[in-house]
Amino acid sequence: MRQNLYNSDDCSGIPIPKATTYLKVQVFVDHAKEMKKHTKEFKEIFWDKLLEFWGGILAVFFALLLFLLRRHLKKWFGFEDKK
Repeated sequence: MRQNLYNSDDCSGIPIPKATTYLKVQVFVDHAKEMKKHTKEFKEIFWDKLLEFWGGILAVFFALLLFLLRRHLKKWFGFEDKK
């Protein structure tokens, strides 16, 4: 004998209390919806990490550029050592 705990298929509304010695649970999963949800979550995480990565790469590039041009920058801005 099959008895539902809810009157609707989506389990909304007020549950109907039941007592039984044997409990069988059947769950239906919408695989397409779950796949879309996980794909969207993956894309958001990937995009955030990609932007963070490229931000770091640009910071390292500009730091290296400043390091390599430090002598020229000293001359341009008048901080050249007077000997």
